[in-house]
Amino acid sequence: MKAWCAEHDLTVHQLKYWLYKAQRQGARVGSTPAFRAVTVTDQTAESRSLWIQVGAARIAVHPGFEPKLLRDVVAALTPPC
Repeated sequence: MKAWCAEHDLTVHQLKYWLYKAQRQGARVGSTPAFRAVTVTDQTAESRSLWIQVGAARIAVHPGFEPKLLRDVVAALTPPC
């Protein structure tokens, strides 16, 4: 977590908050998290991206992204409690 957060300009606290919030939302709608197998390939820094799924929306996060913009987009896609 620490390395990923450092690479993406986030604090571990922020990541844990979003994971907690996503877990609560999943419990609220009665869904069970699904784990999927992934294959990691060696990529150049320019081609790396992280995909985040919020509801039906799928967001690609590339190196150098703006964390505030991502927070705003995720907040807009997340239904209020």
